[in-house]
Amino acid sequence: MNDERKKPRSGGDSAAAARAYVFSPWKKVLCVLAGTALAGGIGLRVHGALNAPSSPAGAEGKPAAPASGAAFLPGDLPTGRPGAGANHPAAAVEDESPWSPFLIKGGGGFLMGFCIGFALRKFLRMSMFVGGVVLAGLFAFQYLGVISVDWAAIQGQIDGAGAWLKTQFDSFQTFLAGALPAGGLAVFGLVAGFKSR
Repeated sequence: MNDERKKPRSGGDSAAAARAYVFSPWKKVLCVLAGTALAGGIGLRVHGALNAPSSPAGAEGKPAAPASGAAFLPGDLPTGRPGAGANHPAAAVEDESPWSPFLIKGGGGFLMGFCIGFALRKFLRMSMFVGGVVLAGLFAFQYLGVISVDWAAIQGQIDGAGAWLKTQFDSFQTFLAGALPAGGLAVFGLVAGFKSR
């Protein structure tokens, strides 16, 4: 068994090797698959944009807007808007793969969720450590008689912080469900990034 995670390195690198985070094989596979899906979706989008049929200039001498699916931003699409008549005809041929939006949203959503989960896990571990040190310091200073701690006021502050955290978590859930693409894959990525091994 030649596993570097279990065997400390010799020399001065042992402390750095102990602190280094090594992703488990299943996390590596999931991240590579999500990155491949994202790259494939972007590739399909670019391929569709490059192979779009060129349209003649409009009546005013301006170039016609890109065909449906050839634009990168939704505001560039001429279809569906009032007044998009004869100057901006809709393309008869769909030039974008139907898989492109799914691959971009799914892969990107998983990777964003994974990064958020990983950062959240690191933040929570650090804040728990700092909170423990602060509480231990309060107990020690109160025991030594250096300070007098009003525990009822601290309890009120903790209850208020708990209510604030609940509203923040609710808004975070709304962000994951609405703002991030492919919410299911984003939540799956969040759980995968948050999980320790």
